Amino acid sequence: MVPEELKGRRGQPADGTAKTRQAYLGWVFTQHRVEQEGHPVRDWEPTTDVLSCQSIEEIGPVLRPETLRRGLASAGKAVLLIDGAVGLENIGRLNFKERVQSVDFYHALKPAGKVLRALIGNDQPDSKKRQRRWARRLLKAGVASLIRQTRNESEGRAGADAVAAVLGYWVRQVDRMQ
Repeated sequence: MVPEELKGRRGQPADGTAKTRQAYLGWVFTQHRVEQEGHPVRDWEPTTDVLSCQSIEEIGPVLRPETLRRGLASAGKAVLLIDGAVGLENIGRLNFKERVQSVDFYHALKPAGKVLRALIGNDQPDSKKRQRRWARRLLKAGVASLIRQTRNESEGRAGADAVAAVLGYWVRQVDRMQ
């Protein structure tokens, strides 16, 4: 970012100066069909990119008019696909009421490695294989069962508190990961 865009913003370095700035990107597109396996297929018309360096509270009102222009009001079903951050969840509630909110798969799977490390440690030979199994279960709406299984497996172990802490993301997002 150019220096004038960083004035008045706090940063993480020891001196408190900001070196970067948060940017928000929203993609607006339509999807009217699914392939044979049932996977959604994005319509061929262009995707609209909405980019803002404003605060998180201001991106929703910037994004909403584009969604309305693209047919939100007449959509049978509209999905707000987000990364699970609380601020983005609030944007959804304020600007896209009664719309489905869903956590994208990348962000849903990301905590799996941390959960596995807390549960079985770093050097387990089957951790990658287990993470792949978990990915398949997440895709089939299995987050609640993964949470239960992981809690049961960690019960009474020395690292149970660490497991519970890293499971927090999934617990907070379970409704948006189904």
